[in-house]
Amino acid sequence: MIQFHGLEPLYFARLRQESERARRPLSWRYCLVKSQMMFPLLRYSCQRADMILTLNSEELRFLVDHGWAKRD
Repeated sequence: MIQFHGLEPLYFARLRQESERARRPLSWRYCLVKSQMMFPLLRYSCQRADMILTLNSEELRFLVDHGWAKRD
């Protein structure tokens, strides 16, 4: 079972938008870890989990739309 308290890819997208608005780019190391390392690990874990709990329908929609999980 996996329980999210805020889905990382959604948080990362908002953080990136905010950093662009503030004209303070995120470090390349942070971007590398989040996009190239963390996301594949999360996807792998979600695809093998028996149950995933999310905080809201936006997170559920992301998981289903990106093939990380099935709706049922």
